[in-house]
Amino acid sequence: MLPDITIYKARFDEYLLLSESAQLVLATFKEYPEIRQSTKQLIELTKMPRRTVTHCLSTLTNKGFIPRKGQGAGVKYQLIF
Repeated sequence: MLPDITIYKARFDEYLLLSESAQLVLATFKEYPEIRQSTKQLIELTKMPRRTVTHCLSTLTNKGFIPRKGQGAGVKYQLIF
């Protein structure tokens, strides 16, 4: 198997292990990839509770799906390619 394929397969396997909520948050980024989104914007777009969105963002950043930019109330998230 080619090394690149192994990397993408592992990444896809990680994606499949994400919760349904985390997949929904990630899908929101795919709809608006050019926009850095705040937690508040994601709550409005997904209609999920703040705690759920915060947990999903933590999971997605820890697994390397999205980066966290900024600190405190100014934190934004954006999908990278």
